[in-house]
Amino acid sequence: MNAELIERNQGAKTAGRGCELGPMRFRREERGAVAAEYALILMVVALACVFGLTTLGSGISNGINAIANSLTPVIAHGDHGD
Repeated sequence: MNAELIERNQGAKTAGRGCELGPMRFRREERGAVAAEYALILMVVALACVFGLTTLGSGISNGINAIANSLTPVIAHGDHGD
């Protein structure tokens, strides 16, 4: 009976050795998956920034053009509010 238990323990130890690479491999693959997820998040944030800045830039440009257009007649006629 003791020999049988020893043999089972030996088998369990041997089976455990084969599994050692499994968790390590999983961790490496998990790191790769996490890196890919971060890359996707970074891409979405970058696209949101580009979209937001483009929209904001257009609004600012339109505002500056509106101010410039309202000042053009004043500058052209030399009206200084006298």
